[in-house]
Amino acid sequence: MKRIVLVFIAACAMFGMVAQNPQEKADSLTLDSLANSMANGVMLQDVVVKGNKSAFVSSIDRKIFNVGSDIQSSTGTLSELMRSIPSVQVDVDGNVSLRGSENVLVLIDGKPSMMMNGKSRATSLQQLPSNMFERIEVITNPSAQYKPDGTAGIINLVTKKVVKPGFSGTVTANVGNQSRYNCGVSLGYSTPKLRFNVNYGYRKDRRDRYINNTRTLTDATTGIQTDYNQHTDSKARSTSNIIGGGLGWNITSRDKIDFTGSYTHMTFPRDEDNRLIESIGSAVLQDYVRHRHDQERQNQTEWSAAYSHSFGTDRTFTADYTHSVHDEVERNNYSNIFTVPAISTTMDNTLIKQRENENLIRAIYESKNSNNDKLVAGYEAEIDNSDMFYYVDNLINGSWVKNLDLSNDYTFRERVHSLYGTYERHFNERFAAELGLRAEMSLITSNLLTLNQKIKDNYFYLYPTFHSTYQLDGNNEFQLNYSLRVNRPEGDDLNPFPEYKDPYNIRKGNPYLRPEKIHSIEAGWEWKHASSSVILTPYCRYTTNKMTDITTTDAKGVMTTTMQNMNNSLDGGVEMVFDWSPIKSVKVDLSSNVFYNQIDASDLGYSSRKGAMAWLMALNANANVTDNFAIQLNTHYNSSTLTPQGHRNATYIANLGAKYDFPKYGISLIATASDLFNTFRYVETIDIPLLKQRVERKRTARIFYVGLSWRFGNGKTKNNHEIKYDENL
Repeated sequence: MKRIVLVFIAACAMFGMVAQNPQEKADSLTLDSLANSMANGVMLQDVVVKGNKSAFVSSIDRKIFNVGSDIQSSTGTLSELMRSIPSVQVDVDGNVSLRGSENVLVLIDGKPSMMMNGKSRATSLQQLPSNMFERIEVITNPSAQYKPDGTAGIINLVTKKVVKPGFSGTVTANVGNQSRYNCGVSLGYSTPKLRFNVNYGYRKDRRDRYINNTRTLTDATTGIQTDYNQHTDSKARSTSNIIGGGLGWNITSRDKIDFTGSYTHMTFPRDEDNRLIESIGSAVLQDYVRHRHDQERQNQTEWSAAYSHSFGTDRTFTADYTHSVHDEVERNNYSNIFTVPAISTTMDNTLIKQRENENLIRAIYESKNSNNDKLVAGYEAEIDNSDMFYYVDNLINGSWVKNLDLSNDYTFRERVHSLYGTYERHFNERFAAELGLRAEMSLITSNLLTLNQKIKDNYFYLYPTFHSTYQLDGNNEFQLNYSLRVNRPEGDDLNPFPEYKDPYNIRKGNPYLRPEKIHSIEAGWEWKHASSSVILTPYCRYTTNKMTDITTTDAKGVMTTTMQNMNNSLDGGVEMVFDWSPIKSVKVDLSSNVFYNQIDASDLGYSSRKGAMAWLMALNANANVTDNFAIQLNTHYNSSTLTPQGHRNATYIANLGAKYDFPKYGISLIATASDLFNTFRYVETIDIPLLKQRVERKRTARIFYVGLSWRFGNGKTKNNHEIKYDENL
């Protein structure tokens, strides 16, 4: 792989040197220097820059990924796109990690969204088209202005807005292998008084998954070992329809209102065969196939209204309200076909209904003085309700009979009221600091309706933050940041009733799970040059009441996974981001993260201390071969990581893309290939005295797309030297 990367970069450089002249190179260096200074943490100043956007704009405290600069964004989903972002990892099931931690808060336009809660997040990220978004912001140590949720920090997905005056629009269409295709249309109109936009996206995808599970259980008394071998072959044809829009009105020069709304409909018909062979030595005790036919759908409606008033150039007040409703229905029909023992086929059904609604109310006041010192104060109220209904029936003597032992009903209520304030002070031209404090009152009720039992958990926390920056000179900047964060268990984490998709692998929540608190410290150094920049960020996180997955087995070989609190954990490392533009036509972004994780699981009956080193690396290389032709390569490698009962194996993926523009007609042709070398898979091992297990998950590899994008109106590129990558997809 190393040779491939080196050859690619060398070839890009040769093409670029042929294609450019010295004046163009000088212009490029100046532009890159400006772009790298746009995001400077707590001391962000108003800057207007015209020209090409870099794929990445990095600073010590955050990273901004411009979606339109990535060729993969033209055809893929958010899940596929996020794999190329420094510090971010996405596994085969769509689960997102940041700096090796899956506890990350994902926001849309700076606000929570039902689509990004719990297990819905992975599904949504694998269906949402990436070209709906303008940029992705990664903030690893946010200030008190943001929710303190998320051990590793925040990923903020910023949707596209109408910014150009007049009428503009984009139409996209892409076709992939194995009957994949997607299309979309986006229209916008803007005047000094009014802004209006509407968009629609349709995606037909194929989500095949293959799971191999081998485990050995040892009887503690007799020492007899029982082997279980499971193979799951799952095939699904997912469909999504997403429509959204917005309306903005500048009532006066100081007052404006905005309305936005969206509706999402997703279906996931699935057929799955799960074969289990249970044996002791050469003697087979069980051999059967559990066939699953699933009709699943998800609907989400979200709308918001916002009002903003400016008291002048230095003070503003904003109030907004967001309402979201998420409905999910899953109908599973199971058939159990036995080879050993030779018994008749049995059948059972499950009906799963989940309804969530969320109300978010915010009020924010911002003020600046003549020295650019800034005060921000705000109030937030987040009101969440979840209803989870699980119904099981079995076919007995030709009649369907409700299974009272497995059917259940559960509701979850959460109220979080927050007051926060931050103050940023510029002591001189070089040094600035920001202090923040957030006070939150959480009121949580878990209602186990089936057991007629209520469990309440109310708590009040203060979350301080501190950010500082020192500009040594025009090329060197230093920062030191601290924040106290929290990881609150969600409804799925607290729901004690299990779901029986696989009778031998059960997952359930823990209603007594406590939130974990995280002390996060970061230091940083950034060096900037006209054509390159380097950022080094040492960081440390100390977590109390650490939440983790724990797996147990019973005498029948049934494995149950739930979450429990450990004593604490300590992890830290050094992150490096290197941006390099050797010539105007080539840009290389290289990021790496080396970290150490230590856990204390003595409360769970394991060794009191356990630690290991891990690392990851990502490469994103772009080259404009000619003025209109661009190619791109991105790769991502994660080393093996530690778990309380074992480890996760290393993962690797490589993607390739190409685009050709016809500026005169506003048309771009795109081709992409993901998981080019068929290497992306997820392997987790459990290795404890009485249980050895290896689980491997894999998806369909080598996904190819070809497509086109047509921009019209003011969205059409007037001069092909202005934009190398389409940013209005």
